[in-house]
Amino acid sequence: MSSYVLECKTRGNDAFKIEDYSTAIDAYSEALTKHTIQDELRATLLCNRAACSLKTMDYNTAVRDCSDA
Repeated sequence: MSSYVLECKTRGNDAFKIEDYSTAIDAYSEALTKHTIQDELRATLLCNRAACSLKTMDYNTAVRDCSDA
């Protein structure tokens, strides 16, 4: 597992905690661009990004990320 992916996930989690959802979405999206992440981590990142989308009322994106997870 890439330390870069985990760094992105941590940045996303930290941003989510302070309600900076657009930064969190960017961090999770950046992590998801890596092709070598494990399925379980990919699902977690998608669910985290979906939670951000719910907070910003972007329901279509939330549904898509949940379906992909």
